Amino acid sequence: QGADADQIELYQRQLALLQRGRGEIEAENLFIRAAELEEAGGHPEQIARVLWELVDHYADTRFYAERIDEVRERLAEAEAGRISVDTLLAVPPDTTDGRSTVQYDFSDAAQRRDWPTVWERASVGQWPIRPRYGELAAESGLVYFKVPIQGPQRIALRVKDARTVAIRAGMPTPTASPRTGIEFRWRRLPDGGARLELARGDEVESVDVDDFRIIGSVDLMLDISPTRLAASASSGGRTHRVALSGNAPEEPGYVVLDGFNRTARLTAAGITCTFDRERLEREFVEELRAQTRDEVRWRLTRYRPLLEDEDAGENWRQESPDGGEWEISPEGVTRAAPRTTCLMTTGDPNWTDYEFVADVRTGRASGWARLLLRWSAVPGDGIRGPGYYVALQAGEGASGAGGKVVLGHVRDGTDRTLRETSINLTAAEWVQVRAELRGSHIRVIVGGQEVFNINDSTHEAGNVGLASFRAGASFRGVKIKLDE
Repeated sequence: QGADADQIELYQRQLALLQRGRGEIEAENLFIRAAELEEAGGHPEQIARVLWELVDHYADTRFYAERIDEVRERLAEAEAGRISVDTLLAVPPDTTDGRSTVQYDFSDAAQRRDWPTVWERASVGQWPIRPRYGELAAESGLVYFKVPIQGPQRIALRVKDARTVAIRAGMPTPTASPRTGIEFRWRRLPDGGARLELARGDEVESVDVDDFRIIGSVDLMLDISPTRLAASASSGGRTHRVALSGNAPEEPGYVVLDGFNRTARLTAAGITCTFDRERLEREFVEELRAQTRDEVRWRLTRYRPLLEDEDAGENWRQESPDGGEWEISPEGVTRAAPRTTCLMTTGDPNWTDYEFVADVRTGRASGWARLLLRWSAVPGDGIRGPGYYVALQAGEGASGAGGKVVLGHVRDGTDRTLRETSINLTAAEWVQVRAELRGSHIRVIVGGQEVFNINDSTHEAGNVGLASFRAGASFRGVKIKLDE
């Protein structure tokens, strides 16, 4: 009390200096602590925890800026060191007489890290785990056990509301033709019975069961021994079997679940086999460690602003088929003219892997705002691409109900939707949109929530851009992070 404005400003400056100095000291202490843990042979998880605290809380310090390369490499090694053969499975295996059983009940949300792992274009969201109900919902595509196994093995499933199920073993790749492995197919017949089929190459054995009545769940099992292949289906106290002569797979192969009807739910799954730990360490752990190092380096790569002030517009190529213009404010907010189509792009046509971020306000509910990704259009192409885009449309009313987010792409002048979902979004609301593209992997986060996570390799490289379609959309905080 009684201090004048100059004194208050002086105290504020002194306090800021003190706080900045304290941050520098704490950042250095965390760095030293991580080095001490390394020298003492500490667990990688401990080292990673200390370094992440440095990154999360002191990234704005001078110490961090000067040591960022060293922090990045140490953190990458610590995170990679956390991966082992056991972490491949997530669920601890029960081992007896050298045989290990990995049993899933889907009541643990942590199992999402391990099962399902989905191949190629099918996303994890197509086989969502519902821990509350202890089930894996079969929506589309396939899932597979993440490491190949060989020799004698047993695959056991429990399913609900199933009409068709396929279990494959010995698959050289998860998407290989079923004829290359062993396949057990089960399906309900229209008259209430069921059919069991067991196939290996051209050899097929089938059994039709007239008195098979489904009461609750169905238990399915594929048993592969050195001399015999057998499969069974059980329900309501009755078990029916089908068998073939044959040998266990000599080469490592994947276990794949496919052919489920959309209403089926998997409530339990177990795989019993002998794990070759040396091979898993050599062929899988090292590969995952390399991927983890890349992911850490990617996460710690800094963003580069692309639209900071009105002069930044000089670095963007603007186009409008109907005469619309962009207005860029000194604060870096760019707004498209309403009721027109406006595009602006920047970057390098050879950009492949990057993360593109912007705050978006869609404007008029009847229009769209778009982020353009790997966009390789030439002048005059306008909205005809080619490239990917993330489009937002506001909903109606104060709640914004009925809004949409679309991930699509343009090829040969044709606009195609890859994914679409609903969102509550008002026309005047700012929302952050982040799109990550690495190889064929595309991930989109809107308002902090992941909305799309897919694989698509249609477009391999291109610029980034902004677009507004009759919405008068606005953008700010536009920035990019390039994979180094």
